Amino acid sequence: MTVRTLTMMLLVFLGCALSCRVSSADDVADTLANITQQMADLKSVQVTFVQEKRLAMFTAPIVMRGTLSWERPDAFAWHVDSPVQYAMIMRKGVALQWDGEHNTTQEYKIGGNPVMRVASQQLQRWFSGNYQQLAVDYTISIGSRNPLILTCVPHPESPEAGFIKRVSIQFRDDLRYISRITIEEVSGDQTDIAFDNVRLNEIIPIDAWRAEGSKPHG
Repeated sequence: MTVRTLTMMLLVFLGCALSCRVSSADDVADTLANITQQMADLKSVQVTFVQEKRLAMFTAPIVMRGTLSWERPDAFAWHVDSPVQYAMIMRKGVALQWDGEHNTTQEYKIGGNPVMRVASQQLQRWFSGNYQQLAVDYTISIGSRNPLILTCVPHPESPEAGFIKRVSIQFRDDLRYISRITIEEVSGDQTDIAFDNVRLNEIIPIDAWRAEGSKPHG
């Protein structure tokens, strides 16, 4: 094989590789735009969830059940009902954490707490449907078409890269909402959250925004 022939083969191969990469990037961009469009009219969400937390040092997962509420523009409530009682409320720039075992509540200013600020931003992006904005901090690929699963790897320079290795987001068939999120952490821990009983654009009970002992689904 001559040098000229080898060079031509390399150029053809490189051209094909670049073509495939562009198509893949365009495909992801179109998919993100489609999801954002399908979820654009969301004003509120109420769901039940089952969360399995697998710790690297243990075999059996920790299973939690509860409810999640989200309301545009930035209100988020996470209530764990079992095996412990716990609540996290983020609203109007303030985060409240309630510990049911000790019946204590802690309050944080989200803007002044780097961890809370990153957590708030991620939760808003995952649950509001703004997946085009998610691409600012993550490299996103399509892990599956049926069901649609997005695989999101944080950019090395992003704050999330310090503790998140990969996030997988699975959508309902109609793309109106997510059905599962799997978070793989740098530490080796993994959190899998499955959502059910989805209620979209319904009025959220006021109790959803109260930390102490409240249950948003009554």
